Parts: sequence; structure tokens; C-alpha cells
Amino acid sequence: MIGGHKQTATHIYQTENSDTSEITYKIDPSETFNVIRKMRSDQVDFIASYHSHPATEAYPSPTDIREAGDLELIYVICSLRDKNVPRIRAFKIAESRSVQELQVEIGGVLSR
Repeated sequence: MIGGHKQTATHIYQTENSDTSEITYKIDPSETFNVIRKMRSDQVDFIASYHSHPATEAYPSPTDIREAGDLELIYVICSLRDKNVPRIRAFKIAESRSVQELQVEIGGVLSR
């Protein structure tokens, strides 16, 4: 989970995969609640969700698109298909389930 202001990330909150799977990812609701409380304490908004795709490209899978719940969130995906060159991309997923790629800047370097 990523906290920040508008579209600028300032805090990363790591969570555990309660699915214990390399294919799917779920966060226990109590852990989500605790992270949201921590974000409030840190005075940041919940602006993005992130996860990795160990063997596929950094693009929302059909499951990612289907399960996108908050249309205000940015969905960040890191592909580890080439472990020497991880690829990070960010997306908005609309109510119609259309996917829009966003520009990502990490430490002054653009990634798209």
C-alpha cells in the first residue's frame, strides 16, 4: 500500500500475502485497517496499491482488472520477469474496466 498526496508517493507500507500464493495476492482486512490507521497517523492519503508479477509483464491481469475495487487508486505493478531489469508501471482502472497507463517518475527518472 502506498501513501502520499495526490499522485506523489511518500510512504510505502509493506503487507503480507494472505493467499500464500505466487499467482494471487490478498491482504488480510485487519492488516489493511492497521495500515490505513498508520497512514492517518502519518498524515498521508492511501493513493496507490502495488504488487509484483513474478513471471509476466507489468500490466494489469484480468484478475487485477476484475478485482480493482477503488477507482481512485493508482495500481502499481512491478514485473520481475527479467530479474536484472525490473519494470515498474502504473495504471488507473475505470469503472468500465478500461485501463489507462500513467507516467511514473522514480527519483527523477521516468518509467513507462
